[in-house]
Amino acid sequence: MFAKTPQIKKPDGKPLLRKDIQFALLSYIFHDDKKVFTSSYDASAEKMSFSELYIDSMARSTKCSRVVREKLQTDRELAISVAMVSLLVNVGKMNTTLTCTVLRLSH
Repeated sequence: MFAKTPQIKKPDGKPLLRKDIQFALLSYIFHDDKKVFTSSYDASAEKMSFSELYIDSMARSTKCSRVVREKLQTDRELAISVAMVSLLVNVGKMNTTLTCTVLRLSH
């Protein structure tokens, strides 16, 4: 059975903006605690939620400083906020990369 789609409520006459949809969707994704993902670092470990997997991957990155790694591992709400922004930035980079690659291939 599928979970009910979260509602985005706005007062009458107020437009539904892209930022509303992005935050609502990201919040829904990162606060879903279903443990269905397998760590790419340890396949024998217990299943993880998407937020646990994404935050663990960020913390294990060689680009992550020790201070940021410790914050990600100790402050869950901060880690989720950072992960949400990180996902948006990385999707934007991927979109730009794909667009540039497709344009280059088409010429």
